[in-house]
Amino acid sequence: MNHKFLFLALVFGVSFAQALPKEPVLSTQVALKIAKNTFDKCKTEGYNISVSVLDKGGNQIAFLKDENAGPHTIEGSYKKAFTALSTKTPSSKFAQKLMKKEIPEGLINLSKDFVFVGGGLPIKVDNTVIGSVGVGGAPSGDIDEKCAMAGIQSVQKELK
Repeated sequence: MNHKFLFLALVFGVSFAQALPKEPVLSTQVALKIAKNTFDKCKTEGYNISVSVLDKGGNQIAFLKDENAGPHTIEGSYKKAFTALSTKTPSSKFAQKLMKKEIPEGLINLSKDFVFVGGGLPIKVDNTVIGSVGVGGAPSGDIDEKCAMAGIQSVQKELK
């Protein structure tokens, strides 16, 4: 009797284990590399920034702030990353859609953490968003996004 139960438990256990989805995950180590490489790109170009990296659940798993970056860049980098993660699109594109009135009004007020400026990018593996990076402190959102893109591109091989 015990052997039958053990056999059934093993068979069903294996079949349940196989049914679990295999999704890519943004590791803390890769997030730290993204943050550092993003930070270094902006620093090399003379910009004092903060950079936030979020996992797919919206948890901040990496953060760097230049000693000369303003205090507003801390929250700004997080909100840009949050916006990119939530909308699965660059925060600049979200801002453009807002200006064209392509976003429902209710969505705008859905979260206090949405921002409508450039500087946030989703981190994707194939078409799956696994996290995001947000940058604050450069003179424009375009420059913030350029630095964020450099950080993401620097770990492309590790994201596959």
